[in-house]
Amino acid sequence: MLRLAFVELAVDDWHGALQFYRDTLGLKLSHLDPARRWALFHPPQGGSGVAVFARDPTRPEIALTFQCQDLDAAARELAARGAEPLGPPTTSEEGYRLLRLRDPAGRRLNLFEYTRWSGHEGSARL
Repeated sequence: MLRLAFVELAVDDWHGALQFYRDTLGLKLSHLDPARRWALFHPPQGGSGVAVFARDPTRPEIALTFQCQDLDAAARELAARGAEPLGPPTTSEEGYRLLRLRDPAGRRLNLFEYTRWSGHEGSARL
């Protein structure tokens, strides 16, 4: 089963986006990675998040990221339905495995499973 974990958005003013999503919208900062200029926010009451990252020509402008409990099983099920991964799953030092796909319009979709960490609704590390 897939759950929308967060939507990633490219922004021109990363620091301005941090202030807007945190201070103006009142979202909770769940994860901050200044080195990658990437931040993840969630509504205070829980639910799917919004991640913002500094615009980078090597990354898509927007990506949907879904969480699953078993990445290999989800990949097999999606392949049986015709989805084609962009490559094999990768493993992050932060404790998750990631599989990238594209939808018919070419937008990036990410599927991930945590491998060693569980936290804020299973979707963000503080």
